[in-house]
Amino acid sequence: MELLSTQLAERIVTEANAVIPEKISIMDQRGIIIAASDAACVGGFHEGAWMVLSQHLPELIVREDGRLDRVPPGLNCPIAAAGQVLGVLSVAGDYEKIADKARVIQRMAELMLSEAHRAYERLTGENVRNRYLDEWLNGDPKNIDAAFAERGRELNMDILIPRRVLACSAYHPQNAQDMATLRAIDSAEQMIERYIGCMDENNLFLRSASKLICMVTPQSDAELERIAAALQARVEREYHLCLAIGIDDTPADYTEMHRNCVKAERALAACMRTHKWFIRKYGDLNMEVFADQVDAVTKQEYVRKIMRGFTDAEIAQQLTMLEIFYDHDGSITKTAERLFIHKNTLQYKLRRIAERTGYDPRSIRHSSLFYIAIYFYREIRDTMHN
Repeated sequence: MELLSTQLAERIVTEANAVIPEKISIMDQRGIIIAASDAACVGGFHEGAWMVLSQHLPELIVREDGRLDRVPPGLNCPIAAAGQVLGVLSVAGDYEKIADKARVIQRMAELMLSEAHRAYERLTGENVRNRYLDEWLNGDPKNIDAAFAERGRELNMDILIPRRVLACSAYHPQNAQDMATLRAIDSAEQMIERYIGCMDENNLFLRSASKLICMVTPQSDAELERIAAALQARVEREYHLCLAIGIDDTPADYTEMHRNCVKAERALAACMRTHKWFIRKYGDLNMEVFADQVDAVTKQEYVRKIMRGFTDAEIAQQLTMLEIFYDHDGSITKTAERLFIHKNTLQYKLRRIAERTGYDPRSIRHSSLFYIAIYFYREIRDTMHN
């Protein structure tokens, strides 16, 4: 990364000229002007800057005698950060009048460069840590050995500590994807990291495009649910977003963290598929445990087999009705109220499904067949919409 970028040099010139009117130029390590109060100068060679750089001068004062070609009178001084000279600052004018101002600008420029360097190091460090954690959770299990753990310690991460996994996904209630929403999601994820990070410095985080994986030192189910509920409420209140969280089942050592991550992600996927829950534990899953192992074609064949004789539009209508029916534990009264239809109309519709499919949705024995069909249909529908 080039620390003294054109953008940063232009920012230094702009901020300095907001305070003093003198003409300012910033030169890179080749002595080329990359930003200046006079835009026409940009791209030119600055002989005074080259002298400062090549002769390692602490400063170069240029008087009115014209000894340097096309270099106006003023002060030229190096600007440094991260232990190296990155460029030269030139402030034009009578030395006695501008010297103090020039040194203030020099200090300001060096502070801005140092901050850019720290930001770069933070970003680089985060990227290295993310790559390591991604390899830990998603890489070849055969590579997760003592040498791999030692690499983690060099990055100030002790993966040998047992941990549990929370998989988090913040999203807009209406699935908006505009820049304001994306910034809100990023801010919410940062808040989650701070919140959980303050609980234990050994808690680790891995960000991906759609979720935040939190690996926390062992906590009980009840405590993790309490933490998840607090985070969910805060994200909704402060960022006006929804937050779904999947929780694994038991603490795992470093060789089993991949499995725990998969469990938490499956619990999260259960929340995201139906949006009936904001928080789901892996231990509470049933259908979801094995459904991911069934391919899309098989799921579609199963739905058509159970709902044989129905058109695609009828399948969507009937399975939506049955989902509401099962959500209300088979209550005719509550389901009819939810659908805004008469109880007799609902009874008729259920009988028609039984007659056409050969399976009675009111039967305990057959209800499981429809439950699976509903689940598979929902997955197929969601995949088509994404």
